[in-house]
Amino acid sequence: MTNNQQPQHLIYPHTIRGKVLLFIAVLSVYVSSLFYYSFEQKNQLAETLHGIESLQYAENILLEADLAVFDAITQLIVLFEPAARQQVLEDVHQQFKGLTRHYDNISKLYPERAPSFYALLGSLAKVIMSPSPEDLKEVRVNLEVHKSQLNSLIKENQIERQQLIKNYDNISNAAAQNLVIFALSGLVVLLIISSIFFAKMGHDINRVLSQIKLIIARKTTEPLENRRSDEIGVLIAGVNHMSQALDYRDQQLHIERLHKSYLDSIGAIEHLTAGLVHEIGNPVAAISGMISEIEYQQEALPETVKTYIASIKDYNNKLQLINKDLANLAAPTSSEYQLLDLNELISQSQNLLHYDERWYGVKINFVQAPLLPALYGNSGQIKQLLNNLLNNCLEAKVNAEHEINIETEFHHDEIVLTIKDNGSGMDNATLAQIFNAFFTTKDPLLHSGMGLFSCLNIVESHGSRINICSQPKQGTEVKVYFSQQQNSSKTGGITNED
Repeated sequence: MTNNQQPQHLIYPHTIRGKVLLFIAVLSVYVSSLFYYSFEQKNQLAETLHGIESLQYAENILLEADLAVFDAITQLIVLFEPAARQQVLEDVHQQFKGLTRHYDNISKLYPERAPSFYALLGSLAKVIMSPSPEDLKEVRVNLEVHKSQLNSLIKENQIERQQLIKNYDNISNAAAQNLVIFALSGLVVLLIISSIFFAKMGHDINRVLSQIKLIIARKTTEPLENRRSDEIGVLIAGVNHMSQALDYRDQQLHIERLHKSYLDSIGAIEHLTAGLVHEIGNPVAAISGMISEIEYQQEALPETVKTYIASIKDYNNKLQLINKDLANLAAPTSSEYQLLDLNELISQSQNLLHYDERWYGVKINFVQAPLLPALYGNSGQIKQLLNNLLNNCLEAKVNAEHEINIETEFHHDEIVLTIKDNGSGMDNATLAQIFNAFFTTKDPLLHSGMGLFSCLNIVESHGSRINICSQPKQGTEVKVYFSQQQNSSKTGGITNED
């Protein structure tokens, strides 16, 4: 089981709660940015509005100064008339005070023009104190020039104020537009992220639910792909772990059922065979005794009868061999581990194949290693292992000259069993799956696909290993390595060398 299929430790930032808090933090930063932008735009608009108000104030002062200059010019014109000079001087003096006040304000707004304004005020004061036609004329000209300047300032002020008003409108419109765009963009991004997040979560939850339904139906399923590291990922890993644990348990139960069925079948065969051995053994023994009695008197018998007696003796010997094989088959199969002679078990299995018509014409070569150490194992399981491997060799038959080579040897502290055939062979894709439970290249209605899987479990239960090499149309070679060190540790080093 790989790591991504096991329940994993959660890292808080990867959890759903952590992701939600991170999303809230990002959203808070985004909203704060919007507030900050709105605040900056508000300050900019306030500065612009303050500038407009300042220009409006300056324009009012300029207008008042312009009116004061106009009145002063009017009074100076009247001052040229001697009849009303005294009254005019008093009026001009009042205008001078107002003009001084206005020029003080203008000087604050336009300090660069203050010297010329105050020079005009000085000449105007001089005229008021001692008016003369030349001074009055000069003052009048200066007042007209200053009036023109005031009109120019008023015009510039109006243009600047209009520009500020325009800027104010542009800034307010841009701020409103940007806020709408930012808000809508944030909302769209929020909807997209939320849709992706919940869609993926919903998809994964549906996958988990579908997997659970398959598990409840006890169907073999592939583990779910898991790329998540949050609670859903832990749930997927847990479901995968549960699914594989249940599959493994089902396989073990199936193996136990097969083994029990095998033992029950072997037990029934043993009982039946034991009865046959007894029933056949008695007549065979009687026939042997009769033949022995007849042989004492065969000199008096005709040659034809002697020939018949020899044939009867040969057939009786064959019956004795068959009865011996049946007796070996009838021997009770122990479920306990014990010292076994692997060569003898193979010979017994080979002898029994002669009575199976499927094996007619199949050549079996068995090369036994001399002085092969005893194998510590379960005789029933080793017999089942041999039967499964030999049946696979038989089912790979593709021509009439099918041949199976069996060899035992001992080297590097291992008992090596080799079974090789010249059958159809397997490609790499098939070879990669042969030890999988329920995998078969044959009719699934006739074959369970548990043969090699059972072999693997038997070999591993004996602390050994199995290796299979095969190529299409080149046959298959199976090697089983029984560790002698494993056997020695369980038997105290006892071997079967005598």
